[in-house]
Amino acid sequence: MYKLVVAGGGTASVNIVSQIIRAGKLKPNEIAVIDPSPKHYYQPAWSMIGGGVLGNNNEVKSKLKNYVRDTRSLFHPDINFYSKSVTKFMPDLNKIQIEGNEEISYENLVVALGLVMDYDRLPGLKDALEDENSKVGTIYDLNYAMKTNRLISEFQGGKAFFTEPTQPIKCGGAPQKIMYLADGIWRDKNVRDKTNINFFLPMYSIFTSPYYAKLLIKIAEDKNVLVHYGHLLTKLNWKNNEAIFAHNKQEIKLNYDFIHVTPFQSTPKALKNSPVSDKDGLVDVDKGTLRHVKYENVWGIGDCSNLPTSKTASAAIDQAFVLVNNLIKTIEKQGLNAKYTGYTSCPLFVSHGKGILAEFKYEGIPDHTYTKLMDKPNRFAYFLNKFVMPKAYFWLMPKGRWYGRRLIFPPKFK
Repeated sequence: MYKLVVAGGGTASVNIVSQIIRAGKLKPNEIAVIDPSPKHYYQPAWSMIGGGVLGNNNEVKSKLKNYVRDTRSLFHPDINFYSKSVTKFMPDLNKIQIEGNEEISYENLVVALGLVMDYDRLPGLKDALEDENSKVGTIYDLNYAMKTNRLISEFQGGKAFFTEPTQPIKCGGAPQKIMYLADGIWRDKNVRDKTNINFFLPMYSIFTSPYYAKLLIKIAEDKNVLVHYGHLLTKLNWKNNEAIFAHNKQEIKLNYDFIHVTPFQSTPKALKNSPVSDKDGLVDVDKGTLRHVKYENVWGIGDCSNLPTSKTASAAIDQAFVLVNNLIKTIEKQGLNAKYTGYTSCPLFVSHGKGILAEFKYEGIPDHTYTKLMDKPNRFAYFLNKFVMPKAYFWLMPKGRWYGRRLIFPPKFK
């Protein structure tokens, strides 16, 4: 029996565990974390790798150590760490099951399992990515991001496709980041005038926040990017360089010379048809308190939750200190007093050297931390994304000293 069990060892988990230990409300040995991944990556770096921000692949290899850590090293040495997968949730018994049919009991459970890539949902994608000779890349995996880096660098012109699937996906801006970075590389290599860039997405808006959608449409237009709304990639005939889209109940076949595919994504198997999940396999929580709608000692956070906001690391960080505050109130048998507003931010590279910082909350309403000047392509947003955020992520977050847009200053709730 643990006072707190955290299922998952990603961004949300590291923040929760480090902050609650720093607050002195639980001893490290009263906490268990379950995660099978031996390595923890700063995943926003994969956009930088694929898009050439960190240089060519040889340069990338020398810099990788800045973007990866051993997962266990990010947690207090005295916590109980299980390098296994969660296989079953049993909230009526206050238990979870992990690999080996081992059962773990808890007083409070935080579900922070994130999303996984569902490559098999798109026929042809996995084989295409594995084939080094194919013209198919993605930035949603380290090795594939390095392949994407090479494909973009070697591209000599033609039809370049970038796709986005249905929700949920990690970082709603990532499919556009890599597109704008590729555009910059091709301009530098003087092949842009021989290139048609096409962005295919199933939605009828280029971004989930209407405010930022207007800004991004203008950026896409200025870069001469053709945006195809209502187009969902359903199959790749990758040996023939053919992409098949569903559009208005019709099948459309188009040939490409390069394609970047954002894979379908879903919650891990243990959450599908789980008693703690909704019909889509997402943890069913109150959007303000982050407490489960049915089980008072179960909490959900990050990408695997059904919170109606964009799934980013910044969102998980903002959620973490709300959840920690409410968890402490629960341990002290007091009323919950912290509310999550839906804040998320998406640092978007829009060229090599410039970016924007899209910040918004529930319903896509802008929620600026700094000024509206960050809505325009600027060097500071680029600098923040490339240099500041990775440092804070690994230097401050595991110590419980990082509060996202509040920097090192913890929030106070009335």
